[in-house]
Amino acid sequence: MSRGPTGGGRDFHCRIAWGDREVALPPGESIIGRDPAATVWIDLSSVSRRHARIVVGDGVATIEDLGSRNGTYVEGKRIAKPRRLENGDKIKIGAASLLFRSAHGLGSTESEISSS
Repeated sequence: MSRGPTGGGRDFHCRIAWGDREVALPPGESIIGRDPAATVWIDLSSVSRRHARIVVGDGVATIEDLGSRNGTYVEGKRIAKPRRLENGDKIKIGAASLLFRSAHGLGSTESEISSS
């Protein structure tokens, strides 16, 4: 994942898609799990209460398993240590399949000005 033309993390936006839900991930730590207080709450028995953590900062996002029973998988491979996420990565948390999305530089919308 490149840092984009801005080079910083301020214009870096991340989301997790699961089924028809999509959750924005703020800068810092976001927990994925069965605990209703988790940023990404997945109410499935195969998901641990605090299953995994995504950390967003400085234009990058990483995912880490938090000692879950069923593991955390990225692109079909079980992760054993923090791993950098790329736009479009498929994540498996228990029986849930998620999609990581990220974008750089979503600055403000420009107005179209017409001259008469």
